[in-house]
Order: sequence, then C-alpha cells, then structure tokens
Amino acid sequence: MAKERIALWDNVKFILIFFVVLGHFADFFTGESAVCRSIFLFIYAFHMPMFFFIAGLFHSEKDVGKKVLFYLSGGVLLRMTLVVLGRVYGNPSPAFPLFNEDGVPWFLYALAAYTLLSYLLRDQNLRFILPAAVALGCFIGYDARVGDTLCLSRIIVFAPFYFAGVLAEPGKLFALRAKHRFLAVPAAAVLAGWAAACFLKPDVLNALRHLFTGRHPFSEGVAPYGPAVRLGCYALAAVLGAAVIVLVPASRLPGVTAMGARSLNVYFWHWPLYMTLEHFLHIKSLFGMGVAGKAGFLLIAVPVTVLLAAVPVFDFPLKQVRKAVFRAPEAASNDSPPCET
Repeated sequence: MAKERIALWDNVKFILIFFVVLGHFADFFTGESAVCRSIFLFIYAFHMPMFFFIAGLFHSEKDVGKKVLFYLSGGVLLRMTLVVLGRVYGNPSPAFPLFNEDGVPWFLYALAAYTLLSYLLRDQNLRFILPAAVALGCFIGYDARVGDTLCLSRIIVFAPFYFAGVLAEPGKLFALRAKHRFLAVPAAAVLAGWAAACFLKPDVLNALRHLFTGRHPFSEGVAPYGPAVRLGCYALAAVLGAAVIVLVPASRLPGVTAMGARSLNVYFWHWPLYMTLEHFLHIKSLFGMGVAGKAGFLLIAVPVTVLLAAVPVFDFPLKQVRKAVFRAPEAASNDSPPCET
C-alpha cells in the first residue's frame, strides 16, 4: 500500500521544482539580462534551502542504507545520462566528474550525505549540531579549496536547513500555520518585498549570487564580512521559506499535488530534456527575438515542469532504481515517499 502523502508539502514541492527549472533557464542569460538576474536571485535565495528543509522534515532512520544507495545511484545515473546525451549531441569530449560534481546531480549526492549524516548523528544533540552547522557554513567560504569535490561546499552550506527539518515537528508546523492565519498578509509582503528588491536592484544584489549557490568561496567584496553576510542569507532563506509555507494551500490541488509528488523525476529529467530541446529546436535563439521571445524562452519552463511531472513515462529510470534498491513491490508503486524531494 502506498504511503499517505501530505498535500501541503507536495504543493510546495511543485512550486519549488518549477523554480528549479525556471532558475536554470534564467541562468543562461544572467550575464546579459537584468530580468534574468532578478529571477535567478529571487529563486536561488530560498528554493534549495526549502527542498532540504522538507527532506529533513521527513527524515527517517528506516532503510537508511537503501536510501543512501538510491540517491547515489540516481546521481551517478543522471551524470551518465548527461555524458551520453552530450556525446550524442556533438560534444567531442564529455566529462564524467564523479568526485568533482558541478552540475545538477549534486542535489542527489547531497541528499545521500544528509541522510547518512543524520543517521550517524542520531544519538547526538541536534540542538547543538544545528548551530554548529550554521557556524561552519558561515565560515567555510574562507577556504577556497572547498568546492565541487564531493559536492562538499554545497553540502556544508545547506546542511543547516536539513538539520532544521529533522528537528522540526510537522504536526506543530501545521498547528502554528492553522492558528496564525493572519501571517498570510506579512508573508505575502515578505515575498513581494524580496521580488521588488530583486527586480529594482539586481546588480547590487548580484553580489550575493555566489552565496546563494553555495559552491564558491567568499568574493573579495564579501570576504571582510563573510560570516555575517552568510548568516544574513540563511535568515533570508528561512524567512522566505516560511512565507511560502504560510501561503501555499494545505489541501489537495487538482493536478498540482500529484505533480509535486514526482518532483524528483522532474529534477532528474529537466536538464536532459533541455539539452534535447536545444539540440533539435535551438530554443535559446528565442531570447534574441525581442521581449516576446525572451518571455517565450523563460515560459518553456512551465510545460517542461508539467510534462515531466505529469507523464508516467518519466518515472523511468528512478522508479526502477527504487524498486531494485528497496526490493519491494510497494516501494516501486509509490511516486516517492514523503521524505523524498
């Protein structure tokens, strides 16, 4: 029997996975388009922290080894898929950075790391671990040697959000959300204010870009105040994420809730699909066709997200990997357990 899912988190995950796709589309032109810089900054300030918070919220010590193996297998398989497609589409020397991942598979590796770390620390006081993880994340930007190797920089930077999710209690979150519905107004104001800041001052806020991605050491301009700026980014992500949780409906939304349950499939396939669309249709050329072309290019993120989340064929291959790892028919029938992103 499939596990009962919680509509609120699937609704939130659908929004977040759409932001993942839109953010990757916008990133192509952040160097030349202020609008794309604005979209990128708005999204990257909170979407990955929220994904990890939700994953931590439903962390379970059951089948930890199998979950780690599933995430690692999914990451390696995604990298292999990208290498093969790159070669098919004309890249004469595709790379296979198994231990130096700078592309989309990093997210799956990070989930594996957090699942394992949380299990290993299960008997420790997470109320100490969380502030320690925040402190490490605030200072790690001073070590330029920590980067994409083993995805270590991003694993360290985003760890506080996973641990915060492990510490949080879903029941209490629901109770607080239901009790304080008046928070919807300030929540909307917070998101609107951040959007306004991103669109009015994209060049100023672009100094935070490297902090939002979690991959890079502190820039020269940020370094003198690096830990304080990183702590500010943590606070911003927490406030924006809380605002999203307050505003998103908790009831099942036709289509949206079911698609949110398949967010991991969207994550796996969105980059291969983009590569395919670009190879055959040259969709990036739309961006040079005026305002309508720019809007059209960015809006491709909508059908891409919906297609990958709604069409069952895109359950492949993660569904088969899950079935092989867990070796149970019911595991294969679930779109994804509540702890998966």
